[in-house]
Amino acid sequence: MFCSMKCRTAALSTYHKYECKLVDLFLSSGMSIICFLALRSVTQKPLQWFQDNREMFELSKHDKTSGETKEQTEAYESGDYRNYFNLVNHHDERKTNDMFHRAMFSVFLLRCLQTQGYFPESPQDSMSEGEALIGTVLCHFLEVLQFNAHEVAQFEMVTK
Repeated sequence: MFCSMKCRTAALSTYHKYECKLVDLFLSSGMSIICFLALRSVTQKPLQWFQDNREMFELSKHDKTSGETKEQTEAYESGDYRNYFNLVNHHDERKTNDMFHRAMFSVFLLRCLQTQGYFPESPQDSMSEGEALIGTVLCHFLEVLQFNAHEVAQFEMVTK
């Protein structure tokens, strides 16, 4: 579903090709909206973009206080992945089973991206650097989104 023709057109040229054939699988897997958002966060950008901006996604550089200043001189940009990456994730307070669950969904989403051609040819017996980067980003986004995303939806049927 799309909110407008503009969004539909944008989707067809970016993420649609990676997600469309898998929607039924996603729904039957019991995937939450958080998983959809983590996947969409990746599919909106090509792999090369993540590779070019690799330093932004280094887990050791996660700063949950990023953007907190008295002056607030920088404008908050909702499409800025630096802001997104640095949202609070409560990583240090997570239990092992929670991390395992997120890791498994990251692997599931990574495998979905592999089957849909998001990655160039990759070695059969190991993970490419790009796949490892995206897997790490997916897992981090799954942590961040739990505390920073809320689902609000309204469906409207338009008949022609």
